[in-house]
Amino acid sequence: MTWQRRHPSKIDRTLWMYWLDQMSDPSPYLLPEWSLFWEQVWPGSRAEIWLAGDLERADGGVPLVRRRRLGLEWLFSQPWGTTGGLIGASPGLDSDGRPILMETTWEQFVPTIANARTVEMTLPAPGVVVPKPHWLSQQLDYSTWILDLRGRPVDVLADLDDSHRRNIRDGIERNPHFERLHDADSVKQLQRDWVTRPKPPSRMVLNHSLGPLLAHAFSKAGALWWLVARVNHRPVATTAWLVLKDHAVNIDNAIDRQADAPGVNHALFAHLLQSLHSEGVRYFDFGGGPAGDSTAGLTQFKQGWGAKPVPRAEMRYRRVAYHRLRRLLP
Repeated sequence: MTWQRRHPSKIDRTLWMYWLDQMSDPSPYLLPEWSLFWEQVWPGSRAEIWLAGDLERADGGVPLVRRRRLGLEWLFSQPWGTTGGLIGASPGLDSDGRPILMETTWEQFVPTIANARTVEMTLPAPGVVVPKPHWLSQQLDYSTWILDLRGRPVDVLADLDDSHRRNIRDGIERNPHFERLHDADSVKQLQRDWVTRPKPPSRMVLNHSLGPLLAHAFSKAGALWWLVARVNHRPVATTAWLVLKDHAVNIDNAIDRQADAPGVNHALFAHLLQSLHSEGVRYFDFGGGPAGDSTAGLTQFKQGWGAKPVPRAEMRYRRVAYHRLRRLLP
């Protein structure tokens, strides 16, 4: 199989979305706007998609982010890598239930990109071992929290625990106003309202540069659901999600803990989940982190909505010489 490297902007979005439509469970992290967003966020980086074959006949490709520094190169699957990977159609499943195209493509793809200057690669974990002696591979295990309502004709809030129900009632009693942000200007206004606090939260969605970039990247696609809850015109909670078909992933959240507004964050989440559910979303990814590294409060918050932990993994490929150098660095 031959590979051709292209910038995502050179791929017609209709073709890209067609590839996603061929997948049984595509992640919103595979949207082309996500690639272009990280190219702007990381200085010196460039978004790429490696096509499996010629563009005119390609069945899909692998979106990556390449970073260069001091003459060295790093390749990353699109953050977050546990939900990235190959996009495109699969002709069937192997005996282990894995897509055939995914398995055969990764076996050929990993050696292809292991060029002279690439010192480290982080990719979704298909279990591929680099067939070269000067590379090391390491599997990194993660988990994410999923609320999967596909095939279940129930309300999105049917699995709430009692604590969440009480918090939602308390939040509604504060009479919050929920607003969806649609563009970079509305995000900047939210940031201006928020930075007047003595200790404003330094979350990604409220970062002075990342927030507007995120909103700008997805403003035309309509895939970003960014909601804010205000009490007496004051923003007290915000949450941002990416949506593709029936799949939604939580990017980031922020809460003003100095505000006297208990339960408003729960009410905001309930409003968001109900809104997405009414739009046809049935698979909610609350995010996660490295296996065994969880915060009790966050875990309880995700569990309270009925979410269950789902294991994920990614592979880190590192040159032996670079690996030894890293061990010597402080």
